[in-house]
Amino acid sequence: MLTKIRRSQSGMARRFRNPRFTRGTWSFSSSPATRKCWRSGLISFLLGDGTLGWRQYAPYDAILVGAGAPEVPSTYHEQLTEGGRILIPLGDKEEQTLYMFTRRGDRLDQTEIAPVRFVPLVGKYSWEGM
Repeated sequence: MLTKIRRSQSGMARRFRNPRFTRGTWSFSSSPATRKCWRSGLISFLLGDGTLGWRQYAPYDAILVGAGAPEVPSTYHEQLTEGGRILIPLGDKEEQTLYMFTRRGDRLDQTEIAPVRFVPLVGKYSWEGM
């Protein structure tokens, strides 16, 4: 049985430090919740390939990924501070496992959290780009 994640991505993002940045596709950016966050000024949005991260504001203390990926995109690792964390679902397009990664120098220490199902990540470092 898959664990139900009841918090929305924007709700989970509140637990991270300011400022907050997000990158997504047009459908993500057009949601009512996204528009509400944008109007509040709490989150900065960039429309485009989310697998590339957002180098302009790196490094980040935390990266929250709201879509399933085959592996952690190298761009996320590169844009993370020492001791920073990445929360990401990894697996195939149908089922994934939610992981928390912590950057320790050139490596990422991983902690398995729970089996989950997310929409597939799209972009250069997703299934389509591999």
